[in-house]
Amino acid sequence: RTVVGDFHIEKAYTLDELSDMDEDALKATLIPIDSLFSEYQEIFLPAFFSTFYKNGCEIYFKKLRPAGIDREAEGVYYRVYDKNGFIALGESARFDSGMALKARKMFFN
Repeated sequence: RTVVGDFHIEKAYTLDELSDMDEDALKATLIPIDSLFSEYQEIFLPAFFSTFYKNGCEIYFKKLRPAGIDREAEGVYYRVYDKNGFIALGESARFDSGMALKARKMFFN
């Protein structure tokens, strides 16, 4: 394979090229993790909701009121951000209390 999604062989580095780079050059080659999920719409969580979300709580759309989101669509994936950047891949899910954003994979320290 020479292409997977937005990743092309022309942008790849050999192990020899990487081993010759200094620390700053190596950091410059890193691709942000959220670029893997660029096809999904983003949702920004205010600090209050972010704390709960990072601790495994679902966040109900009726409380969050995100713009441009189909709040009734189930099984839709989203890139989730807070003030510190990308934190998770989330999915809309139906709960007894309504539709909510549930974390599927967390990406924060």
